[in-house]
Amino acid sequence: MLENKLTGVLNFRDLGGMETETGHVIRHGAVYRSGELNGLTDSDREALAALSIRSVFDLRTPAERAAAPANWNGAGPETIALSPGFGPGEDPASVIGAFFADGINAATATAAMQAVTVKIALDGAVEIGQLLRRVGTGDTPTIIHCTAGKDRTGVVSALLLLLLGVPKEAIYLDYLRSNAAVPHQIARFRSAAKARATGLPPGIAGMPPDAIRVLLGVDSRYLDAAFAAIDVQYGSFRAYVAEGLGLTSEDTRILRERLLHRAVE
Repeated sequence: MLENKLTGVLNFRDLGGMETETGHVIRHGAVYRSGELNGLTDSDREALAALSIRSVFDLRTPAERAAAPANWNGAGPETIALSPGFGPGEDPASVIGAFFADGINAATATAAMQAVTVKIALDGAVEIGQLLRRVGTGDTPTIIHCTAGKDRTGVVSALLLLLLGVPKEAIYLDYLRSNAAVPHQIARFRSAAKARATGLPPGIAGMPPDAIRVLLGVDSRYLDAAFAAIDVQYGSFRAYVAEGLGLTSEDTRILRERLLHRAVE
């Protein structure tokens, strides 16, 4: 599969093929999730060209985009820049760093990542809703990506899958697949300069190894925290979709119609 053939991109995969609770299947070749695209090689660009990518949703902050622009070697697909969860002057590093005042270890890193995941889901709801509405109205095939392709992309992907009716167990399995890239992420984000540019706290190279693995990976507790926060603030996922994401029942119907098909018996 293509997700195993890209050499300059981490966490690239197709959300297609996942089944819903109503007996539908997500169409292959419609929505891909990925890490940053600044490392695209000639062979990567050739492989992606075959997918006829129409749009790219870049979920990174302006600073991240400037530090690592997508390497399309040309115009590339239309890019829609969104920063769900982080307003002007905000970035993941500042949220994460606030948890390290009393020491850096796996526990404080886990708490930080839970907070970041909650912030993306709650503070980024309006932008996530805009993204999902555009996907439903024609911006496919599309790539949704951030820096590592696991936090902002992970939240958006999880919410999209839940909205489409994919069971939570399958959503968590897809979310946790990003841990396969952790060894590669560690190798890429060793330097303090790179860590700052990609949304991680400066000095990551000097952190305890267990804390680094937490920051560069994913854990089911992060999504647990986000879903729990949604329930607390909105009362239900349905209310979050309507009031937070700003999606109408018609928006949801269109999205499902575009991305789902009946499973072949």
